[in-house]
Order: sequence, then C-alpha cells, then structure tokens
Amino acid sequence: MKRVYILVVLNIIVGACTWAFNETLTVMDTVEMIKLRLHGVQTLHTETLDILVRDRCERGRPCRCVALVHGLGDNNKTWGNALLATPKGVRVYAPNMPGTEGSQRPDSPAGWKIPAQSNVLQSVLSGVEGCPSWTVAGNSLGGWTASWLALHWPEGVQKLVLVNSAGLTDSTGSSDLAAKTLASPTIESLKKFTKLAFHQERSIPERVWPDVLGRILRRGTYEIASAITQEDFLDGRLGALKMPVTILWGKSDGVIPLAQAAHFKSEIEHASVVIVENCGHLPQKECPAALIAEIY
Repeated sequence: MKRVYILVVLNIIVGACTWAFNETLTVMDTVEMIKLRLHGVQTLHTETLDILVRDRCERGRPCRCVALVHGLGDNNKTWGNALLATPKGVRVYAPNMPGTEGSQRPDSPAGWKIPAQSNVLQSVLSGVEGCPSWTVAGNSLGGWTASWLALHWPEGVQKLVLVNSAGLTDSTGSSDLAAKTLASPTIESLKKFTKLAFHQERSIPERVWPDVLGRILRRGTYEIASAITQEDFLDGRLGALKMPVTILWGKSDGVIPLAQAAHFKSEIEHASVVIVENCGHLPQKECPAALIAEIY
C-alpha cells in the first residue's frame, strides 16, 4: 500500500511539472496574482472593466487616487511593481481596458476607438466614491488613452503621466510599425518587437511564444489598430491641458523613439520631462523605481 501511495504522489508531481512546463505563462500569472493578493490587491469586476485595485487609504484621512492604463497588447498586470509599491493614503486602479481579458469587448468598430475607450474609463473612474480627481499614468497606447481622458475630463484628472506614450504623429514610422506588428502579429515579428521594447534583451523559451501570440491576438489589438483614424491623433490638441504633466521615457525605446518625448514637450510646454537611462518601452517593468517616483 505504501508503494501505491508513493506512485500516486510521483504521478501528481510529474503531472504538475508537465503542466508547469507546458503552461509557463499561466504559472507565471498565478504566481504574480498570489504575490499581489498577499499585498492586498483585489480584483474589481464592473459592468465594463475588470480592475486590479489596491486601496491603502484610511477612513477620515486624505486619499489620493491613481489610475494606471496599459498599452496595446498588454494587460493590467504590467503594473504589478507599481501596485506593490502603493504608499499609504493612496488608492490605485489598474483596469484591463475594453477587449482585454475579462473586460467587456466593444460591440461596434467605433467602440474600439481610443476616445471611446477613454470614455469607458471615465465612466468607471467618475463613479468611484472618494475619488473626485485622479493621477492618471498611461504607457504607450495607454498614454494616448490617458491624454484623451484628460482632454475630455480635465476636472477629473489632477495629474497626467505619459510613459513612452503613443498618440502624436511619428515621422520615423516606428510607431506605425509597432501598431501593425501588434495588430497582426506572428511569432517572428513579436520576437523582433520584444528586442526593440527592452533595453536588456529578455530570454523567452521557444515553447512560450505560441502562448504569447495567442494572448495578444485575444486582446483586441487588430480591432483597436483598425479603428484608429487621423482624427484620433493628439497633434495640436495637448496645449489645452492645464494640469501638471510628466513625460517619462525609457531612453532605449526602439518601439516609440526618444524623439517623441521632445514632440510631446513641444505640444505641452509646461510639462516636465524625465528620461530614464538603461530602460526601454516598458518602464513599469524594466525600471519601475523611476516611474513609481513620478506616479506617487
């Protein structure tokens, strides 16, 4: 009988190891969520968006509210470092934007447009009790969305942090190429994209790439990229922003070039610019300390 128990345990261990090997991203997600849960991060399900929330506000004390907006093909777990670093007196919302994971998919092509996505975000944030105004940080296409939110809802955005942001015309063509890559990705194009996105090259096992590809395809990247038209671009609009704005850029970004930071600054004269050395397109993952200092 003892031998039978040992064989059963061994079979369970072998099965678990096989599952972990074949489902690497799922295991990583599970470990990440356990870590976030242990630090008080909860999942909020609204009618439209699924949101990671960390609330460190205390009853009867002032509370700052922060919203973190992910980019094209990404999801809200990209902000894990920022959620873990939430200081006392701060409430953080990190939504999955429309069409990503559990968030509602738009029911028409117009619903995928960036201003429409910012409207969905506004409807959620404006209904949060105790949060009449927000610090909003957005990475890449999330910065584009956050900018539209600030333009449409200036009374609700007290500070804007644009992190390697898209949204302005890019004469180099790099931004358009990145959008096309994520809209119709292949494993080979994603490998090239990843090399451009990070300062320090990431080692990703070959077995993981099909899962990476599948996840991006399920996040509405094609629908969002197809919905973008010239009227969605921010050129000539950002001068209307009156709240404090920080433009933060990973200097090694090969997805949206560093020159775009200066382009944003030319549109928002009062903005401050922070250039982060040894950092690429995703500062929230590669150099979180610099970004966290600007958000909180």
